[in-house]
Amino acid sequence: GNTGYKIQYKYKGAAKVTTKTVKSKKALSYTIKNAKSGKRMMVRICAYKKVGGKTYTGAYSAWKTSAKIK
Repeated sequence: GNTGYKIQYKYKGAAKVTTKTVKSKKALSYTIKNAKSGKRMMVRICAYKKVGGKTYTGAYSAWKTSAKIK
């Protein structure tokens, strides 16, 4: 099993990527706070596992684009 997830997100067309770490094996959702209304977000995720002080990260998923934020 994994230790948690790393979530990367950005506004569509932007270069700046924000990475958040969710330290839960059973995370089913994550809320991005202060998202700008009328914009589209791009999101991708990967799992990670900590073993004896080392962190192993899986491959990130493909970028997924959201609907416009209300």
